[in-house]
Amino acid sequence: MNLYAPYPINDEFTAEAGRKHALAKSGYTPKSIVGLTLIVAAVISAMLLTNCAPSSYRTVAGGKIVWENGRTPAGWPAPGPLNQVTVQRYPAYRSAVAEVFSESDGSLKLHAHLRATNIPMGSPVEMGGVFEDKGWQIKSMSFPYPDARLGKAGFADPSVVVRDNIGGRALSYAWVGDRDDAHLMVAKAALDQAVRGQRNRPGAYRLLISSGGVNQLETMIR
Repeated sequence: MNLYAPYPINDEFTAEAGRKHALAKSGYTPKSIVGLTLIVAAVISAMLLTNCAPSSYRTVAGGKIVWENGRTPAGWPAPGPLNQVTVQRYPAYRSAVAEVFSESDGSLKLHAHLRATNIPMGSPVEMGGVFEDKGWQIKSMSFPYPDARLGKAGFADPSVVVRDNIGGRALSYAWVGDRDDAHLMVAKAALDQAVRGQRNRPGAYRLLISSGGVNQLETMIR
C-alpha cells in the first residue's frame, strides 16, 4: 500500500479507475465538472472584458461619448451619438487577432498573448461575426495595440496573429447597455438601411465593446 496515494494501488489499477475513484470521493460528476468549468470561463471572460480600457466615459452635447481615460489607438474616434447611425473614420492601427468560438475563448487567448509579449491592452475589444438563424455568432476577437509601433505584424503564436489594419470609413450604431440579440438586431436593421441609402452592399459586421457598457455594431464602407 502506498500511504501517499489517494486510492489503493495494485496490478489491476488503471488511470480510468483512479479517475472514477477520485470523482466518487469528491462528490462531483463529469457533468457537474463541465458545468463548473463553463461557469468559471464565463466569469473570467466577463472580468477581462469589464477591465478593458477605457474604464469610464461621459456624454456631451448631441450624445457624443467622451472617454475620461482611454487607451485607444491614436486618432481613434469616440462612438456616438447614441442610438443612430453615424459615419466613423478610423486610423490605421495594429491589433492582435484570434479565431474564436466564444468570448471567453477569445479573452483567454488574447490575454495570454499580451502577457507573453508584455504589451498593454488597448480598447475597444473588437469582435468579428455573422448573423445566422440563431443570432449573432462570434468568429474572431481582437485587441488593438495602444501604439502601432508596439510589437511586430505576423504570426505571434499558433492562436494569435498580429495584424496591421489600414483603417477607413465605417457605418456605426452605438448604444449603452446589453449586447443581446434584440439590441444587435436593432443595430443591424439600422445599418442595413443606411448601407442601402449609400448604395453600398452590406458587408461584414464587427462589434466594438468598451467597458461602461458602450457597444458599437459597424460595417465598413468605401
